[in-house]
Amino acid sequence: AIKNLDAKLTEVIRKGDIPLVVEMSTNLLGKVEQFKRDYPRSNLVGDELVLKLRYINFTAREIPQIQRLVRENLAEINGVQMLATEVTQKLYSAVMKENPSRYTDNENLPVDSVSYDDVERFCTRLSWILSAEVALPTEADFAKAVGSLRYVDINEISWNYLNSGGKTHPVAAKRKNDKGFFDLLGNVEEFVRPKSGSDSIPVMGGSAQSTTDSILDLAKKTVDSKTRNRMLGFRIIVK
Repeated sequence: AIKNLDAKLTEVIRKGDIPLVVEMSTNLLGKVEQFKRDYPRSNLVGDELVLKLRYINFTAREIPQIQRLVRENLAEINGVQMLATEVTQKLYSAVMKENPSRYTDNENLPVDSVSYDDVERFCTRLSWILSAEVALPTEADFAKAVGSLRYVDINEISWNYLNSGGKTHPVAAKRKNDKGFFDLLGNVEEFVRPKSGSDSIPVMGGSAQSTTDSILDLAKKTVDSKTRNRMLGFRIIVK
């Protein structure tokens, strides 16, 4: 019964019926907590469902705004929808209720100073809000979205060492590329999805402090999952 109600709640969230979301999540949370008290050794209902329901109940009023921030800003690549911009501080703060960024004078700046663990938590919470799977793009997704850089004026589509003043800028201030994406190169470097079982997290695209030569070579490196950097952010795909 709990699992059936959870499936129904997922559909209600997707439709954005907020009064019903509040009613159903509150009711379902009570049932789940009672189940876990009555059957403490059972693994039929996991702790993640409790976390999800508490989060949804707490965030319910903001769900339509968060859904709009994502759904109105997607472009297709490799058969999935990818955010056309880097995740902004506005979106990150709405989902996570905090902002770790070093540069904070504009909510449309890309979020920075996030660790890979932060990104995973963000994707989990946003998947609850969208009722859809949210993840980092793969290296192939990222490279496909960048496309060919032949005959491209790199300064027109990226904030880099030559034009950024050494700091990040609001997303979508530069021209979008021919695939419909902004700031894939420069501004903040972006986490991409690591291979299964790997402790090293790939980072692509270069930052506002990268040279144009490294950006044109589709700058790529790996970092530890705990790494935080004021020139490091991310974008997401929605399946």
